[in-house]
Amino acid sequence: MKYIFFSLSLLSVFSSFASQITQAQLINAEQQVNKLELNLLTKMNELKVQFAELPSVEAKILAKSQLLILLSQQLPTEEQRTWVLEQYNSNDSLQLANPDHPEQLIEVLNIARQARVTEFEWQVIQEAKTLYSHWSAQNWRWPLFIKSPTELKYRGLAKAILLADELTINWLQQGLVEQELSSASNRLLAILIKEKANSLLLKQLWLNPSDQYSYQVLQHITPLLSTEEAIEHFALASENDKLASQSILLLAKNFQHHDTAQKFLLQKLQHPKTAWFVAAALSQTNDRQLQKDVSALAQKSNSEAIKYVIESFSNNEMKE
Repeated sequence: MKYIFFSLSLLSVFSSFASQITQAQLINAEQQVNKLELNLLTKMNELKVQFAELPSVEAKILAKSQLLILLSQQLPTEEQRTWVLEQYNSNDSLQLANPDHPEQLIEVLNIARQARVTEFEWQVIQEAKTLYSHWSAQNWRWPLFIKSPTELKYRGLAKAILLADELTINWLQQGLVEQELSSASNRLLAILIKEKANSLLLKQLWLNPSDQYSYQVLQHITPLLSTEEAIEHFALASENDKLASQSILLLAKNFQHHDTAQKFLLQKLQHPKTAWFVAAALSQTNDRQLQKDVSALAQKSNSEAIKYVIESFSNNEMKE
């Protein structure tokens, strides 16, 4: 993206403004600002002319907001940094009435808060550059990162991983396995797994107490791994009490026709701790062999979960 050059004189284009606007006004402002193509404006004079021609105050604030978004995507010039820091004191904001509760207002834009976000994004970019330089020099030890992780460090790590090649990611993963795997947070494991699956890191993730990051990785197991590996890890994840229901559901959804998956599901269907999780998952399947095997189990079991699966199969056939 080309740099957007502007100076503090841009501040004169905007007046401080905090007001309630309608949805129609917001849409109209968006249409006005979309005509500017801010990322193509490279000269200060172009920016000043374009902003001056905006017909409404809300459009000017929206344009200011979009500038902050564009500037957050790359390290700034000193002129840009100064302008953004000035916005910390801005009173500009736009509010809409809540359609469900008209007496309530929803803040859709707050320039001061957005300026802080932009400044933080610059810190993330710089942190990513610093991390990547350490990796390039093979100067990296995980215990130092794990000892005192911050939001900035996590965000920088996630961005730096996107720049790394496969060899570097392998090196980072292996280093974690050798140095501090048992202490790795789910967030760290998820970042390292996202770009390249690693069986040891995944196994540690399933052993750890579950949180939003383990759930996120669980949702993306199928495209990350081969069929056999995915089935194995869904099975391992099901041993984590908090992940059992979701892992069994995903296993049945993605691999109901696979022999290994079928055997595992049938086994778990007979286990009191997981029987109802499997029953719920199997009720959404249509594999004929799986249905036959469940029917065979029903002949020698009084399990309510198995009976529920048989009834679900019958109901599904009637619907078809």
